[in-house]
Amino acid sequence: MDVYLLSVLVFLALVAIAVFLDRKNIEIKGPVLMRRTKRFFSVIETLSAPKRAWKILLTFGIFLSVLLMIYGLFVLSTTAVKIMKGEIGGPVAFVIVPAPSPDVSVGPGYMLIPFWFWIVLVAVILVPHELFHGIASRVEGVKLKSVGVLLLLFFLPGAFVEPSERSIKRKPVLSKLRIYAAGTFANILVAFAVFLFVSTFVWPSAVSPGLVVSAVDNSSEAYMAGLREGMIITEINNRTASAEYSEFSTHLLSKELRGYKPNQTLTVKTLNGTFSFVPETNSTKIYLGFAVSPNFRNESLFPFIKLLTMIWVFSIAVGMINILPIKFLDGGYIASEILEKLFGTHGKRISNTLSALTLFLLVFLFIGPFFS
Repeated sequence: MDVYLLSVLVFLALVAIAVFLDRKNIEIKGPVLMRRTKRFFSVIETLSAPKRAWKILLTFGIFLSVLLMIYGLFVLSTTAVKIMKGEIGGPVAFVIVPAPSPDVSVGPGYMLIPFWFWIVLVAVILVPHELFHGIASRVEGVKLKSVGVLLLLFFLPGAFVEPSERSIKRKPVLSKLRIYAAGTFANILVAFAVFLFVSTFVWPSAVSPGLVVSAVDNSSEAYMAGLREGMIITEINNRTASAEYSEFSTHLLSKELRGYKPNQTLTVKTLNGTFSFVPETNSTKIYLGFAVSPNFRNESLFPFIKLLTMIWVFSIAVGMINILPIKFLDGGYIASEILEKLFGTHGKRISNTLSALTLFLLVFLFIGPFFS
């Protein structure tokens, strides 16, 4: 049997045993198992002690969250327009599903990620998110009813902090906004910290200068010129070739090809020689005919880098979705409070309409490309 699959099955079996042994304290709400506790109240209380400092920080979190909400609406709207115009042909949104495999695979509308990556992602994304909600609640004097863990569909883990809704309703608008914005603010802080850690410490120790040619199309001009898989590129058009972490997480060769125009000669210098050719051009798109990858000096760090990259990318993704003005998401509560403060009784109607439109746009990102 596959060792990775076996480890997942053992984990699920241990979870099932733990649930059975603690069944008297388990609540079942539809497809969700919940285990509430007050065990961590003292930890949250201690962390929330410097209340003045927290209020300043969490107030900044409000402004950041509102900006992200506006940006998120802009991205949803512009992407939806591009889908309707046929400018985007493939899926732009994915459901993330854990799989009992060490490999990442992507299909139409879904992404399968390694199960153990999923467990780490849940911990690193949800724990700070819920912890900040708990800290913000105590900073604002809101009582906590419970904290705990949950299992969605009986095997997908999660966490929660449950403040007293009655206590929140009695608080001024600014206090409510600090509590609602705290989760997304935590996700953005985690993403920033992880990105900084990887780009400053992990990446430089894992990568050597140059880029490795990972594939070459046999019918391309690059192949005809003599470029081959496995060669190490040192320069492209007199620009030093290297893999920065910011490029690795977006697009390699972006800085090396900056300023390059179609039908110009591309000069690629490698440790095996220099090769010059004119890449094929289709309309305004340039087909290089070869692909590159970072020149790893320490391959063992690559899974670690992949995991850390997933952490900051998904932290931002979760934070951005959570802050959208959709009912029952933190962004929905924030939008409702702000709109009702600005427009009184009409604010609730505006908030409900905005929520419905945003939800429609989000769903359209998943299904729209299949019909365009």
